[in-house]
Amino acid sequence: MRLLIALAFAFLGAGCRTRLYDGLDGDGGAAPAECTTHRRAPLPLDSLALADDVAPTSVQTLRVRADVTLRASCDQLAGVTVVRQLGNATDSVRVTIELWRDLRAACGQDATLAYLVALPSPQNLAVIVQDGAPGGTAQLLVNPAQVQMPADCTIAGGNTCEGDCQCATGAGCIPPGFCAITCNRDSDCRDPLRPVCVPPIDTQQSGFCASSPGAATTPPPAPSSGKSCACDSDCVRGEVCDADARRCAATI
Repeated sequence: MRLLIALAFAFLGAGCRTRLYDGLDGDGGAAPAECTTHRRAPLPLDSLALADDVAPTSVQTLRVRADVTLRASCDQLAGVTVVRQLGNATDSVRVTIELWRDLRAACGQDATLAYLVALPSPQNLAVIVQDGAPGGTAQLLVNPAQVQMPADCTIAGGNTCEGDCQCATGAGCIPPGFCAITCNRDSDCRDPLRPVCVPPIDTQQSGFCASSPGAATTPPPAPSSGKSCACDSDCVRGEVCDADARRCAATI
């Protein structure tokens, strides 16, 4: 599951501060003469927090912000997996973010990045969101406001909504109440009518696909070529060389 949250901002100076994820530029930070490869691995989360200022409800998409630390221009995010289990009174959700880790020991400067993850509307009184990476300890307890499902669940022509059931497939009802697809960068936005990702920031109504006539957009990433490789330089932009499979594999 790819949920790409995400976002364009300056690289860190000395020290570590959070920026928002919009994909990492470059081909892993390697100089042209270097032969580098990457290995896929779970990435423990630094923290989990609600992504929107407005309190979540039981019938709307629950969006969380996952902060991660990786080496800028060297490591690349590989994928996001969300697994939900329904209990008697609690939704248990595990969010696992994986990265392609550059195998060089000394590589790049640590960067803390924020990644938005959209979760299905809660089914119970409480939601526990936990880090799915081995050894991960980050977690978030959410008690969404319990509200009635909208009386009319037909998909409306406009963007306003009360619950997820009123939004088209792939979109969710984002607090305070509009249908949108959560995104981290333009390439997450496949709808030609809403091709631009409003950058996720620490305020409501951000991190979603929107229309913007005349704006330059990033095309959706092509499927991984899967071709044989010895080094990252054998792969196209947006791919790395999997050190184990020796095949080009896509980043997010």
